[in-house]
Amino acid sequence: MSEIAFSSKCGLVLDHNLFVEYIRFKRGEGYNQPLVNKILSYYHNGFLTNIGQFTHNKIQLPQNYRASLAHNGLITQTLVELAALTTYKIILTDGQTHFPYVNINEGRFNPAITTFFEGDAEREAAKDYLKNLCLGAKKSILLYDLYINSVHDLDALLRYIIPDAQIQFIFSFDKIDEAHRNELQRTHPRLSFKNLGPVTRHHDRYLIIDDAIEVVLTSGFEYLQNQKKEISLVIRPIKTMHGLR
Repeated sequence: MSEIAFSSKCGLVLDHNLFVEYIRFKRGEGYNQPLVNKILSYYHNGFLTNIGQFTHNKIQLPQNYRASLAHNGLITQTLVELAALTTYKIILTDGQTHFPYVNINEGRFNPAITTFFEGDAEREAAKDYLKNLCLGAKKSILLYDLYINSVHDLDALLRYIIPDAQIQFIFSFDKIDEAHRNELQRTHPRLSFKNLGPVTRHHDRYLIIDDAIEVVLTSGFEYLQNQKKEISLVIRPIKTMHGLR
């Protein structure tokens, strides 16, 4: 098995410093574990390299792997040229800060789990994932959706994803009236409600759990039920509350 991928579908390129650490990790040699952990958090379908990167860093290259790289035309490209062949067109680094370099210590481009559903595609997997996330809530679940059009469309989703646990469900009370809050209270008697109140207005929709992890939705929560519109979800550790407190 190759030590590092060479498919044109690879997601990223590593700069020379990260490349050396990654190869040491793959070969079980002494390596910087915190640095490699950051590298692996960005792993997406392999890192693209070429013969020149091994040569530049004086790293031994097995003959069969050299032949595979050469066969795929990956010989003398610069890192920038290699990045142009990848999915995300970037070079991970722990030094430079100008594009196409992305510094893994800055956090401007954060690793995340994403999923996309075309219009008419069933969304059970997305709902099940949100349910599992919410089941892990210890203190609070915050829901923000400025464009909720129908509380009735939302009811089934809320019933499905909100766990029977002693947590706060935080949202803007002008989106779910008292009658619906009472209905949810009957369904989830251990649930308490907190009014989000006036906050910064956002187009994206947010589900934030324990102020630790968030799901960003590009379409309204109702489209987890209504399959007439496409929807994307981005799941990531939270770094900002987006003014939602």
